[in-house]
Amino acid sequence: QNPLANNATFYKIQFINNNTGYICGNDANVTGFCLKTTDVGNTWYVTDYDVADLFRSLSFINENTGYILGKWDHTIRKTTNGGMTWINYAIIYYPGHYYYADINFVNENTGFIMGDVNNYNLIRTTNGGSNWTTLNTGTFNVIWKTQYIGYNTIFAVGELGEFLKSYDMGNTWNEQQISPYYFFRSLYFANINSGYICGNGRIYKTTDNGNNWTEQNIPRHPSSFSDLEFIDLNKGYAVGDSNCVIKTSDGGVNWNVMHFGNNVIYNDISLQSFDS
Repeated sequence: QNPLANNATFYKIQFINNNTGYICGNDANVTGFCLKTTDVGNTWYVTDYDVADLFRSLSFINENTGYILGKWDHTIRKTTNGGMTWINYAIIYYPGHYYYADINFVNENTGFIMGDVNNYNLIRTTNGGSNWTTLNTGTFNVIWKTQYIGYNTIFAVGELGEFLKSYDMGNTWNEQQISPYYFFRSLYFANINSGYICGNGRIYKTTDNGNNWTEQNIPRHPSSFSDLEFIDLNKGYAVGDSNCVIKTSDGGVNWNVMHFGNNVIYNDISLQSFDS
């Protein structure tokens, strides 16, 4: 239920518990907004907005502390009271071209911003967002998403089939090109060995730490999958363009089409339970 004007675009959704969630994007006038729900998404209200920029992503680390990433104006906004108030916490500026795709905080101190920042694709903070530095990932391709696996391990996916692994919180990276023809938009790992990646109408699965990948047998292929999420290794959903929503309950052996067939684009999914 969208309390804003029609034709709003939602980019990122995150639930921090079974009832409370946040979503960000921009309305038809390209005003950035952040909405909050406390009743499992039945009602939403505006917690923040910015007429100067759209909100590309958000990341909450607990019920009180969260961050919003502006797409164009280099600004990170922060709340420490569950979205009641927000401040412009940091301005990240690098000369040249830039595009911010996603923000992901793994704890109160360490966070990552992905995208294309003057030929860098990943920047990191280790002091809660006060300062940011570029990281050398070994590739110039745009990174779309990261996931913290635990034990200082970060996995990432991006354009031209990139899959990257770091075992020291992003200081060094191992690069693997799964396919140069696909842009991977999202990933989900249940543990350090087993996980999925998606993009360009394809989903791949690994059971050996990303060393080998098997393409999943998908009954319908949208132009692009935007996101996937699981409640465990076997049960999950993937979403994308063409109103596409598919699900599996057996670890990707079979996928069932829930929706398919119009111009609706689903950019993100936050899975709280699994309807079998």
